[in-house]
Amino acid sequence: MWFLKLRNMKRKEPLQLNDRQKELIHRIVKKGRVGMAMCKRLQVVLLASEGMSDYGINRVIGMQKNWIGIWRNRWEQQSEKLRKLECDANLSVSDKEMEKHILEIMTGEKRGGKSSKITLSQLNQIVALACEKPEDHGIPFSKWSLASLAQVIMKENIVERISPSYVCRILQKKTAAT
Repeated sequence: MWFLKLRNMKRKEPLQLNDRQKELIHRIVKKGRVGMAMCKRLQVVLLASEGMSDYGINRVIGMQKNWIGIWRNRWEQQSEKLRKLECDANLSVSDKEMEKHILEIMTGEKRGGKSSKITLSQLNQIVALACEKPEDHGIPFSKWSLASLAQVIMKENIVERISPSYVCRILQKKTAAT
C-alpha cells in the first residue's frame, strides 16, 4: 500500500541557513543575473531550510527528486565553509564575497567527456562546406543532410572523424553567433 511507504519514509531535517545566507540567496535569485538552473538550485536550499520535503520541493519548482537530494546534500556538505567564513574574526566578508561563495557551492561539477580537438580553421572549413552545394561534391541532392555533410567533411580530410550530430551542433552555434 502506497500510504505505508509514505509513512515510513525518513523525513529529512531542514537545512541550516542563517538570516544573512537566506537574504543573500533571495537577493541572488531576485537579481536575475544567474541562469534558471542556478535559481532552482537556490530555491531548493531555501525551501529545504523551511522544512519542505523533497516531494514538496518537486511540486513547487518541478525539479526531479534525485536532483533535489543532490543539491540539498551539496549545501549540507559545503555550508560549513560559509559558517567558518562568516565567523572568522579576522575576516570581514562582504555580501558580494558571500554571494560568490554561495554560487561556488551550488555550481555543478565539471562533467567528463572528450574535449574538442577541432581547430577554428577546421570549424570555418566545415561552415564554408555547408554553404556550398552538395552537387559540387558528388552528392545528388539540392540540400545537405547531416550524414552526407559529415561524410564529405571526412572525405575531404577536414577532420579525421565527425558525427552528424556534432556537425549539427557546429552549425547551430555558428548560426546563433551571427
